Amino acid sequence: MARTALLPDRVGALVGAVARFALIAESCSVGNCPMRNSVLKKIKALVAPAGSIPNENRASAPVDGGGEAAVIAAGHLAAAKRLHAKGRIEDAILSCEQALGAMPNRADVFRVLGALYWEIGLHLEAAACFLQATKFEPENGDGHDQLAQSLIKLGKLDDAIVSLKKAVELKPDSVWSLALLGNALMEQGKAAEAMVAWRQAIDINPLVSDAFAQFVEWKRKVCDWKDFDAEHDALLKQIRNGSIHFIAYDLLNMASTPRDQLFGARNRVREMALENAPRFPERPVGVRKKLRIGYMSSDFCIHAIAYLTAELFELHDRSRFHVHGYSIGANDGSKIRMRIAKAFDRFAECEPGRQVDPARMIYDDKVDILVDLNGYTSNSDIRTLARRPAPIQVNYLGYPATMGMSTIDYIVADPIVVPREEQKFYAEKVVYLPDCYQVNDSKRPIAPQTPLRSECGLPEEGFVFCCFNRPEKITPAIFEIWMRLLAAVPGSSLWLFERNAMVAENLRREAQARGVDPSRIVFAPRLPLAKHLARHRLADLFLDTLPYNAHTTMSDALWAGLPALTCTGSTFAGRVGTSLLRAIGLPELITTSLPEYEARALALAKSPTELATLRQKLAENRMTTPLFDSRRFTRNIENAYEQMWELHRMGKKPQPIVVTPERS
Repeated sequence: MARTALLPDRVGALVGAVARFALIAESCSVGNCPMRNSVLKKIKALVAPAGSIPNENRASAPVDGGGEAAVIAAGHLAAAKRLHAKGRIEDAILSCEQALGAMPNRADVFRVLGALYWEIGLHLEAAACFLQATKFEPENGDGHDQLAQSLIKLGKLDDAIVSLKKAVELKPDSVWSLALLGNALMEQGKAAEAMVAWRQAIDINPLVSDAFAQFVEWKRKVCDWKDFDAEHDALLKQIRNGSIHFIAYDLLNMASTPRDQLFGARNRVREMALENAPRFPERPVGVRKKLRIGYMSSDFCIHAIAYLTAELFELHDRSRFHVHGYSIGANDGSKIRMRIAKAFDRFAECEPGRQVDPARMIYDDKVDILVDLNGYTSNSDIRTLARRPAPIQVNYLGYPATMGMSTIDYIVADPIVVPREEQKFYAEKVVYLPDCYQVNDSKRPIAPQTPLRSECGLPEEGFVFCCFNRPEKITPAIFEIWMRLLAAVPGSSLWLFERNAMVAENLRREAQARGVDPSRIVFAPRLPLAKHLARHRLADLFLDTLPYNAHTTMSDALWAGLPALTCTGSTFAGRVGTSLLRAIGLPELITTSLPEYEARALALAKSPTELATLRQKLAENRMTTPLFDSRRFTRNIENAYEQMWELHRMGKKPQPIVVTPERS
């Protein structure tokens, strides 16, 4: 079968990557290989100019060879696999180089080498190797899958989709390739095409649980609720019996329990073989004049995590702490990115595409406490955490559930989101902050000018219910309540976040089916943060979701002066609204059941005087209660870090920590 031609930007970027791979190998300090010069010459010889990449009109180089070279290459490849099994990644890479020195056209060696680079976070090098593998074995569909996954990690979605379509062409019955294609298409905003790919995967084999889980997850992201209850129950059953081999972030959106979340997390750890990852040697504890705190995240950019944490990094006490930032995500050049980079004593760019091993860098920087702000969210780096580059590692803010890993020592919480009796459902030891676990930035700007209602698509008059949560947090049960509220409050509107066109189309159809005029649902487009916060002034009441509450979106509403109504759930993710409202002194906006939530929302909508009183109380509490007291929060979490370190210094295992309130 002829090879599909590569896209022009792929030619430029990835041929350059292979060239850089060769140069990296040239300066590599991993051992001394007698064949190194031969390796480099032959790898460089494989790098053709951009205009001469093999295409459908050119034959590929032969994969197999014979004689002594083949025997030598096979021996080094076998050694690489043995070394990898022992956790000796760098030596395994060296063995692959030696194999390529003997036979530089071995696709299987390039695939193994790419997998090794992938494992230590060098995704550009991994992509270069997988590209070479597809050059020598263009009809190996698995190779195109591997290349696509590395391209996705590098943010090259268009090119990844080309590779995945080639994989599906070569392996039309591959559920895995179709599921990957569905994911990539959805990330690109092509929801309809994504659904087709997932449906094909499920039609081929409905028993392949991972494809089914991804299909259900992405249906929720576009509010496609057809067969919602049946799919939800089937998915939860598969999670509980262990037939799903990864934990979807969407598990937190389901009616799952803390026990389910622990079970799912441990399944993922086993599937990824994280407990077998090679770990760095322990360092002597020694004396510390200042603790070195490292924060790792892919979200030091225009993202909720960045907006919440920026002031924390600025306020850390430099007489007690060195504060490092490790960015494993793309640099978007935004003002918040620049502010965060400036806030750290050291800021390292470790995103995919750079020749950087984040784990090695963190270890060499002698970080004492590594705080992971991703968890199992997009673009996380779980394998770095599995290698334990720091003696103490913490799960904080990005993932409101257990990670199920033995190398994560603590999770930062508060007594509301993780009651004491539920500690057994966390692989980590729980750190209890005294007010609210969520950090906030008291410098978040709000645009002074409030937009006109007409500019936002809102009617000139009428009560405005608002929820700017992600669409996947909206369930049919919550939507039913919202529609009943619209029916009960004449002239009212529901203001939601516009994630994509399919969300708007599906929710309007759902409203119509419930007898509500679809035009009463208004969708808000994405705006810069200051303008987004300013438009909250047009709303009357923020409505929370369940089982996954608003997190940053609720603190945004409260910061902007908009009262928010929540319903307390049964998991960390479902109790955050309650934690936020207690921290700002508004317990009267907390409900404990959906009937109570609906009744309270209706009462507030029909009582403008009570709502005005709550709005005034919120304005008074905004800067006098703990929620937005950034200095108080910083002192509290620093107290937690010092308690973690003291336990480690004394040779004790991690244990639950309760932080005494610190006054700002």
